[in-house]
Amino acid sequence: MGVDRIGFASVAGGEYPHLRRQLGRDVKPLRESRNLIRTRAIALVRVGKPADQTAVELGIHPVTLSKWLRQDDIDHGLRPGKPSAESAESRAARRRLGELETELAIIRHAAKFLGQDTAGPQGGSTR
Repeated sequence: MGVDRIGFASVAGGEYPHLRRQLGRDVKPLRESRNLIRTRAIALVRVGKPADQTAVELGIHPVTLSKWLRQDDIDHGLRPGKPSAESAESRAARRRLGELETELAIIRHAAKFLGQDTAGPQGGSTR
């Protein structure tokens, strides 16, 4: 296991159990690690370190870093666009809508199986 100048451990996919034993503790899940790398990369670029050099040192693609920087600018109101919080809310709403549509399809299928052709309010529309 190598550690770069910034303090990130370089981990290959197959080394995970070995790394866990070496550190004597659980390794953070991938999402938390990615957020930590994103935060640190943005901070390094904001204090003046070249973006290309930062990307190489952290092992991320330069385009990925530029997208992170652009979204950070949007989140802080420096550029027009949709902030991350709104995007997260939209994703959650779309996910919930998909779950509800799946539940409705199951209910309709069950109603059809049980001999009830409609699985809605009696008498048609509720409006």
